[in-house]
This record gives sequence, C-alpha cells and structure tokens, in this order.
Amino acid sequence: MADLLRAAGIEVTLGVCQSEARRLNEGFARWSQHHRPLVLMKVAMTLDARIAPPPGETTCASLTGSPLKPPAPPCKPLRWQADAALTGVDTVLADDPLLTDRSGLRRRRPLQRIVLDSALRMPLDSKMVATAHSDLVIFTVSSNEARATELRRRGVRVEVLPAEAGRVPLGKVLDILGEEGILTLLTETGNHAEHGAAGWRASWTASILFVAPQIMGSDAVPAFKGMPTPSHGRSRSRTLRQRPRPLLPPPRPLATR
Repeated sequence: MADLLRAAGIEVTLGVCQSEARRLNEGFARWSQHHRPLVLMKVAMTLDARIAPPPGETTCASLTGSPLKPPAPPCKPLRWQADAALTGVDTVLADDPLLTDRSGLRRRRPLQRIVLDSALRMPLDSKMVATAHSDLVIFTVSSNEARATELRRRGVRVEVLPAEAGRVPLGKVLDILGEEGILTLLTETGNHAEHGAAGWRASWTASILFVAPQIMGSDAVPAFKGMPTPSHGRSRSRTLRQRPRPLLPPPRPLATR
C-alpha cells in the first residue's frame, strides 16, 4: 500500500509512534492472537529476591516504610490498566485485601477481582466477599457445594473446575477469562500463595518488579522458587521491569464545573 501511495506522488512515512501504539494495544494484540489475556505478574521483593521473612518472623522488608508493599504512586495505576486482578486465597487469609482499583480514573470496564482457591477457604467475612457486587470470581476445584452456595448468596461467582495436580488449572482460568473479553490480567500472588510466581512461569507475559533496597537473607521466602533458569532465548521473551511501564497513557482528569 505504501508503494502504491508513493507511486501516486503521495509522501508516506512509516513507523510513526509505532512503539506507543504497540504499548497501547498489547493487551488486545495478545488476546486477538491467543484468545487469552496479557498476564502481568507483579512482584515486590528485596535486593536478594526475597518476598517474605523466614517462617516465624514478622520483620518484613520495606519499600516506603511499610511492610514489603509497592509504593502507592507507581502501583495504583497497575490495576487501572488491567481488566482483572488476581490473587491466591493464601494472600487473602494473610492480608485481607480489597483488590480494588482506587485510582479514581475512568475505566473501560469494571475491574474483575479473581481469587484462586482450591479448597474454598475464602473467609465469608473477608473484605473482598463483603464488597462483592458481581465483580468477584473464585476459581476452585472443591466439591463443597454448601460453601459455594453460601458464597454465591453473598454475590460471589464461584467457578468449579476439574483439578490439575490438585490445584486450579491456570490454563483453563485464562481460557475462561479470554472468552469473557478480559484483555489484561494483573497477578498479585506471592510465592506462599496458591500458584505463586513459579506457578505462573508458563503463563505470564511480563513481570513488574518492585525492589526494596534491603537484604532478607537466604532463609527468607524466595520470589521465584521452583522456576528454572531461563535460557538467553527465553529470557528475551520475558520483560522484567523494576518500574511499572504503563500500558496506556493516564487520562487527564475530567473537567468539573
């Protein structure tokens, strides 16, 4: 087409804002090719790649004076950029998060909150269940129908899947999310959680690393336990970032009168 335009005497310039356009559409591009969402794995860790202190200890590394949590300014837009945010039930039991988008920015669609919970241990009094409003999905392999019914009664969608090595099958989860039009999935699971960093090694598209200038030591929980050392070719297919690169340019606040 460019040659035809040039032959007609029209000046053609290719590649204008090419990298920006790719970043803007990488979630859709991934979905259109694989019918699965772009998977972003968020990891907060220390310089020695540890995400939690040794068992029995409570001292955590700090990124901004709080226990090993990403600083608010660069972290908050991550959920805004995603169609869905996922965590494991162990994280819910440990931290009782809301897992909501509190950026205040307009969204393409409401944020879908997802929990992987093989045994349906999701607390009924958790913040996520208390605020469920057709935006919370639990994927499980449990046959506890009474528990599932109680969660559904509280506005939680429960999806029972066939077990894969006793756990929720990640591939099936991604297939379901893809069928529902989820373009970008942000995972916020530690290695202690069900399907932590190692469990996602075959599924993630990119990693976003928050690194605290601290050392926890060899007895602390490693961020990437169980993951093989990637070859040079494979490492190029993964994007590791110490600072979150926005998928979309942040919109300007709406003018108010």
